[in-house]
Amino acid sequence: MAFGFTKESYLLNYNRLFALLWISVIARFSILLPLVGNKFLPGGIADYFLSVQALTCLFDLFNVITKIIEIKNSNLFILNFISKALISSILLQYPKIARNESFSTLIISWSLQEFFKNLYMIFKIRNKGIYKVPYLIYWFYSNNFILVYPLRVLSEIAIIFLSLRYAQAYKKSLGLIIIAYLFIFVKIYSTMFSRRNSKKYEYYYHKKHD
Repeated sequence: MAFGFTKESYLLNYNRLFALLWISVIARFSILLPLVGNKFLPGGIADYFLSVQALTCLFDLFNVITKIIEIKNSNLFILNFISKALISSILLQYPKIARNESFSTLIISWSLQEFFKNLYMIFKIRNKGIYKVPYLIYWFYSNNFILVYPLRVLSEIAIIFLSLRYAQAYKKSLGLIIIAYLFIFVKIYSTMFSRRNSKKYEYYYHKKHD
């Protein structure tokens, strides 16, 4: 890469930056929620949270388009990108929805998912291999989806459902999206389990033969 940066150094710094951004979202959420509750939480975190999410999506898209990062499942990447764009646009267009508890669960599910991914990648790149990632970090990265992903999907469905009250013109389309969410969730969830099992095998195999 230009300016003396290698692909490895770029990815290391990219993941460091976003791990810091997402842990700051988690910290801000943890401080504000007990103080102001769900009703007033959006005033202190919504803009920041959505900005970090937008920045993450833009960088992810850039990394994929420029082939800095090669994705194994393009369909999964596209669906993830679309769902985040849809939910972000709903929250921006109908900010009152963010007063619902589903916004709080959305923040924590998106934030934890991104933070564990970035943290795992930092150690994987820095230590040059999956098998050199500390076990606790590897475990959280590989298993957080079991609870976090269903929480994320339920939060997103709730936000879409709440938007039906305001987006009357798109009521039928949004209803179909909710149904699609349920079918896609089953497929993606099973894919995540398959990926976890393959990574688990790879991790222990390299640990044993290192």
